[in-house]
Amino acid sequence: MKRNNVIDYQWPSFFIKSNQKYNTKFEKKIDLELINKLEDFFQKYYGFKVILFPSARAGIGSILRFLKIDRSKEVFVNKWVSYCIFNAVGKYTNITTNFKNPDVALAVHKWGFKQIIPKQRNIKIIEDSVDSLITNKNDLFENEGDFEIISLPKIIGSVSGGIVITKDINFYEYAKKEQIKNVELGQYQSRRKFEEINKKKTFHSYFHHESTNTFLEYNALLNISKNLKNFKINKNVISERQKYFNKKFNEIALKFDRLGPVIPIKYNLIKNHKLMNEHFLLRSIHKNKYKIDAFKKVYLLPIHFKISHKKFNLYLSILKKCIL
Repeated sequence: MKRNNVIDYQWPSFFIKSNQKYNTKFEKKIDLELINKLEDFFQKYYGFKVILFPSARAGIGSILRFLKIDRSKEVFVNKWVSYCIFNAVGKYTNITTNFKNPDVALAVHKWGFKQIIPKQRNIKIIEDSVDSLITNKNDLFENEGDFEIISLPKIIGSVSGGIVITKDINFYEYAKKEQIKNVELGQYQSRRKFEEINKKKTFHSYFHHESTNTFLEYNALLNISKNLKNFKINKNVISERQKYFNKKFNEIALKFDRLGPVIPIKYNLIKNHKLMNEHFLLRSIHKNKYKIDAFKKVYLLPIHFKISHKKFNLYLSILKKCIL
């Protein structure tokens, strides 16, 4: 995906360069033991129940079905969020970007920046932390919600996978039963993901059914298992680069609440926007964690593990030219 000559580098999932192996002999295999093993990895880290889904969007769909959210309800979603959220939520219910007593609210903690939702009675909150590397379990459930979602391609570079971290034992039991449904859909979507990644395409062929899928086929599970090591690697790389950047360019960056895959650069401190637009993505983010209706433009500096040290240093040299 390109913007001018800039590859969309927000997450490491866009930087899969080698072919991802898919063995058709495996696609009929159901391995609940491996699913449980992968969930245990994250449960030990986060300290709460974890359910593994084919994607974060699939996790959102399962939550909305569990809460019985239909067209008579409303779900609050911020402006400027990824369009896949609108697709997943719109499958089940009505989306609103105006916070007026919704039934459910998505708190989108974009790129590691927390978002605090106004406290109102009877609102269920989904903590959307898809691309956050949460290093302390005490940072979970910032809005005291019952569900926190993370996208594995966005933090470990896998082909598939999303997790829902939950405090709700009833949802946990509900979701575990859902994992063995939609087997044929799960197999089809997984096969197409591998095919399209190897062709360097986006995932349009399976996208519209993603929120209804609950089954992870064996090739996808193996790929997640292979990439689990990247969880620690990515965390260390991001942490080191953030510290280095703060020493060199502290005044131009927004301050992280959590570790995220990019550092947002303050738009108003850039002197050469033409050069910045040639090499960096321009996006919008909420002004601060307590503002759900106010936004600001930022440039994104990628710091995740799929950016080589050579590429990272090149970005820093370009950035230096743009602020002088």
